[in-house]
Amino acid sequence: QSNQQNNWEPPKATPFQSNMPFQDKRPQLEPATNAKYTCRFDIQIENDRDFQVARKLIGAKGANMKKILERCASNSNGLPVQEVVKLRLRGRGSGFKEGPMQMESDDPLHLCISSRFYERYVLACHWTQELIKNVYDEYKKFCERAGKNPPVDLQIKKVENASGRRSI
Repeated sequence: QSNQQNNWEPPKATPFQSNMPFQDKRPQLEPATNAKYTCRFDIQIENDRDFQVARKLIGAKGANMKKILERCASNSNGLPVQEVVKLRLRGRGSGFKEGPMQMESDDPLHLCISSRFYERYVLACHWTQELIKNVYDEYKKFCERAGKNPPVDLQIKKVENASGRRSI
């Protein structure tokens, strides 16, 4: 079994130094007025006993999620990390029980991100995308070693939404 999920590190440079389409000019951690930024990454691998994609995404004891959250919450003026950005793994294989019946959703596995802080939302999306790419690469290698046909169309599938108004 690979330890790649324990060794994953988010990129050191912020995406603002490279090819990000928008750089927020507001003071650090000023929330957008009545706005909430959300996205959903559909994980295109079924969670199974052999590969355990949900565990690979979360990392040992939540290490991968914690790394992303810590990076996004740095210099947050004392705000608790859960108020800066939220990451949630949901759907089949996530292990999250919801609703009055406390059952796992039958939706495909997906990872959701939300934040009121646009710049932190962008960072969380970037680092989550890097993590998913790494897991997809690991899955392709796993399939090759196991004699399975690796999926040829694994790609990042992301749906974004903003609610409320954003002040610029």
